[in-house]
Formats: sequence, C-alpha cells, structure tokens
Amino acid sequence: MEHVLDKESLKIKTLEQVLIEKVCQLFRNPLESRGGAPRLFAVG
Repeated sequence: MEHVLDKESLKIKTLEQVLIEKVCQLFRNPLESRGGAPRLFAVG
C-alpha cells in the first residue's frame, strides 16, 4: 500500500512542477515579446 502512496505523491509533485513552470512561462512571455517589464510589475 505504501508504494501506491509514494507513486501518488510523486505524481502530485510532478504535476505541481509542471504547473509552476507554466505559470512562470506566462509571466516570462510578455517580458520577451514586449521587451520590457509587464505593467503589472511596473514601479512608479
């Protein structure tokens, strides 16, 4: 039974990692396409 739990836990960690990467890409893409910081993070 423990082996099954480990497998599930690994699956969740992998999914988490993929989601984090996708979110990072979403924030990185506007930076690259516009050549500047997104308005969301603009200071001043």
